[in-house]
Parts: sequence; structure tokens; C-alpha cells
Amino acid sequence: MIEELIKNYLWMHLPENPHVRAFLILVIFFMIAHIVIWISENLLLKLAAKTKTNVDDLIVKRSNKPLSIIIFLFGLKFAINSYSYGVTTPVETNSEQIIYTLILLTVGFFLSGILIVLVEEWGSKFASKTKSTMDDALLPMMKRFIYIVVFIIVLMYILAYWGVDIGPILASLGVAGIAVAFAMQSTLSNVFGGISMILDRSIKVGDWVKIDSAQGQISGIIEDIGLRSTKIKTFDNEFIIVPNGNLSQAQIQNLVLPDPKCRATVEIGIAYGTNLDKARKIALKSLKGVKNICSDPKPSFIIDNFGDFAINIKIWFFVNSYDKRFNAKQEVMYNVYNNFKKARIEIPYPTRTVLLKKR
Repeated sequence: MIEELIKNYLWMHLPENPHVRAFLILVIFFMIAHIVIWISENLLLKLAAKTKTNVDDLIVKRSNKPLSIIIFLFGLKFAINSYSYGVTTPVETNSEQIIYTLILLTVGFFLSGILIVLVEEWGSKFASKTKSTMDDALLPMMKRFIYIVVFIIVLMYILAYWGVDIGPILASLGVAGIAVAFAMQSTLSNVFGGISMILDRSIKVGDWVKIDSAQGQISGIIEDIGLRSTKIKTFDNEFIIVPNGNLSQAQIQNLVLPDPKCRATVEIGIAYGTNLDKARKIALKSLKGVKNICSDPKPSFIIDNFGDFAINIKIWFFVNSYDKRFNAKQEVMYNVYNNFKKARIEIPYPTRTVLLKKR
């Protein structure tokens, strides 16, 4: 109804020459699109800036391009119709269908953009207030799910507009869903595996994990948990992509949980006859001044066992973050060696005493 009123108004007030009329229609709608953008940027954004929330600002910004494109596409439709006013031609019908398809796609892009803004703003604020990291990990999945759902809905509308009967398609989805479920068992296993890991809160992006796989142990930082797979960045700066189905069934050692604090161990052998109290005092003194070592729990000096040629000892200490453990351990080993050397505490080589029996 509104389209007919606009069309009649344009036809009554514009020149009868179809070329001139089409050109003027395009110019008019092009100007209207720019006016809408100007109003949005200069008036609506200023009004949105006065509100406490940032959602309306982002929605207004995301609305500029889609609205201008939709307005221009309607102008293109009226311009094409101006060549055959009152008479519907195949060219006009096909052109109108193509233009409406583009409009529906633009509307889908616009709606998905608004939904993504709501998820990013409200969802992120809600996730930041909760102690759980589960909702933080689910947000990227929710955004991908929104794109998929909006795309399917827009596709259904487009098919219906082009005259495709979507009733049988929707009815057959139930039967087809069973066949697809069987055909996509591995894919669905990966999807539900990723969701189960997030709900179980066993891993999240940024965690340092060690995973036992058929190819050996995988160690690295989790970069992304996707719908199908998880990306792990190794310390050799390489990506290992593990299907979520396999990952959910694997044994995972998460060095971040229950907190980033972790224990480091320095093993060393000292000669028999060494004053153990002196060795203990020097070993624990070697930890002082080393960055990131925790005072609670206290560092420990442990006699591990009596070896063939040395008393094997261990120095246990905790570091405040797993990513600092390597550097702290290196510095402690350096200090222990130098301090033992100064105190003349021998670190023996493997030796054996051979007794020769005289006959």
C-alpha cells in the first residue's frame, strides 16, 4: 500500500521521460539515504550519548549502513518500475525479486548486528559480574549461533518469496534431521564436546594445558574454543587444532586450575659426608631474591633418596603464576650451584668403588 502511494506520487510529479524519471528517482533516494545517515550521526547519536547505557550508541552506528542500503535498493526498484508503469514485464518481475532478495539479506545483516550488540554489551556485563568463567566462554559461541539462526530464517523468507514452497521443506527437516545426525555424528560429537567442556568449566581461553593424545602429549595455551575444534598454541609458536570430541574424552592437565599458583622442583645430588643442615640452609637461602616465588606455602628441602654415589635432594617452592615457573626455576638452579660451589659442597659425578680381592 505504501509502495503504491510512493510510486503514484513519483509518477505524478516527475517527468514522463522514463530515463529522466529513473535518474531522478535514484538521485532522490540517494539523497534520502544520506539524510538518514546525517540524522543518525548528528542527532540520534547525540541523544544516545546522553543515556547511561552504550547499547543504543552501538545500535545507531550499526544501523547507518543497512538503512541507507535498504533505502537505495527501494529507489532502484522504483527506478526500474518507471520504465514500465502500469505494465508488469518479466524484466521488472525478475529485477524486483532480486532487489527484494538483497533487501532481505540486508535486513538479516542488520538484525544479526543488533543481536550481536545486545550479546556483547549485556552478556559481557553479566559475565563480568559472575565468578564463573563459563558464561565468558559461551559468548563467542552465542554470537556464532546468532549468525547461523538469522541466516536460516532469512533463507526461508527468500525461498518463500521466490515461490518455493517451504512447507514440505520444513516437514521433511524432521526426517532429514535424523539422517543428518547419523551422517554428522563426528561433527555433532565435536559440537557437544565443546559445549560440555565449557559447561564443565574444565578449560577456557588462555589456560595452559597438557593433553594426552594418541600422538603424544600436547602442551600449550588455549587460543580459541570453537563449535567444532579447539586451537592450542604451543611454545614453538605453532597451532594444534584438536576436535572437541577427542578433547572432551582426553585426559587434560590444566595448570591454571584451581589457581595460577604452581609448584616447581629443583633436583640435585650432594656428596656423602656433607653436612645436611648446612646444605639445607644454603639451598633455601638460594631462593631469596628470586622473583615470583611465594612465601606461602613455604619452600621445602627434601631428602629424596640415598643414591649409589650421592644423596639426592629436592627443593620445592611455589611460584605465583605458571608462566613464571620456568624463569624462577632457572634462577634458583643457578643460585644453588654457585652457592654450593662457594660453600665447598660437592656435587659428585657418577662414581663406583671397585674392590679388588687378592688371592
